[in-house]
Amino acid sequence: MRLLYFSPVHWDSYYQRPHYMTQYFLEKNSNNKVIWVNPYPNRFPNLMDFINKRPKSPKLTPRLPNLQIISLSALPVEPLPGSEHINFQLFWKKHWNIFKEISHIGIGRPSKFALMALNRLQHQISFYDAMDDFPEFYRGLSRLSMRRVEQKVASHVNKVFVSSTALAKKFPRATKILNAYNMQTLPEAQPSRSGIFGFVGSIGQWFDWEIVLTLAKALPNNTIRLIGPCFIPCPEALPKNIEMLPECSQPEAVEHIKQFHVGLIPFKQNTLTEGIDPIKYYEYRAMGLPILSTRFGEMQYRKTEPGVYFMNTQNIQESATKALAFESSSTIIQNFRSQNDWKERFNQCEIL
Repeated sequence: MRLLYFSPVHWDSYYQRPHYMTQYFLEKNSNNKVIWVNPYPNRFPNLMDFINKRPKSPKLTPRLPNLQIISLSALPVEPLPGSEHINFQLFWKKHWNIFKEISHIGIGRPSKFALMALNRLQHQISFYDAMDDFPEFYRGLSRLSMRRVEQKVASHVNKVFVSSTALAKKFPRATKILNAYNMQTLPEAQPSRSGIFGFVGSIGQWFDWEIVLTLAKALPNNTIRLIGPCFIPCPEALPKNIEMLPECSQPEAVEHIKQFHVGLIPFKQNTLTEGIDPIKYYEYRAMGLPILSTRFGEMQYRKTEPGVYFMNTQNIQESATKALAFESSSTIIQNFRSQNDWKERFNQCEIL
């Protein structure tokens, strides 16, 4: 089988859901092959793209056997009607013959080129794997365009997979496959009693600075450690007990998490985060950490999970104290790891 996969992320990024789905497909049968198409700009650029322009990461992501990676150029005009024909003639046409001998089409992020392939290429099976509510990341005409393209993709494919309850409501015929973690990469869980509240991830428009500042002020003797690229600066001077460290590799992230006492997931509660199932939830839990989170997205359904505590500006000290007192057991940790590994998740995808 030969899968043409339009990825929502570049191959040379942190291993995420698309990477593990691709790996699962390749390992399921040694004759399987994947053409991975890196994402191209499918919205209008905005000022923040230039202000927050990040240097290119070194290409450290390992290549897999039978995997071909293609990067596409494109004018950033996709929301305009007919723009796909311009980009096709200028940039995409040269790849078209490579795409013709396929059996599967997978779409990880809707785009006009993915829709073109879905409509024009002969294939046996197609699917859309929605790991986010993509239109909510855009604004104006870009958002409207993404909504239209996403609706067309979802109606044309054989199967829709979604990563959260909110996305399952958006796509009624979808199969819900929550996120997970590659548990084989984790060391033995040895929870710390350091008193450190830690977060590893991007600090973007979904990050709730207000709740983090409230936590820091409520617990002045505890350290709040934030690790990752910061695109939304703190709205006020950082309290002395908030530490900010730069972006790191995944192995380095695990080393940081080993030092945490409590894992933080301080995301805003809005339409952008409603469809999110945070992977850091699985990483924290698999390392035996209690979690202090806001009630956003898929987290809101985890109130009965051991070690999960919710915070708001009124109850933050009480919730934080409970999280600090929580102790996980080796049985709970091992059961969680066995039930929430990526391979276990993708066994539910009959068409892969």
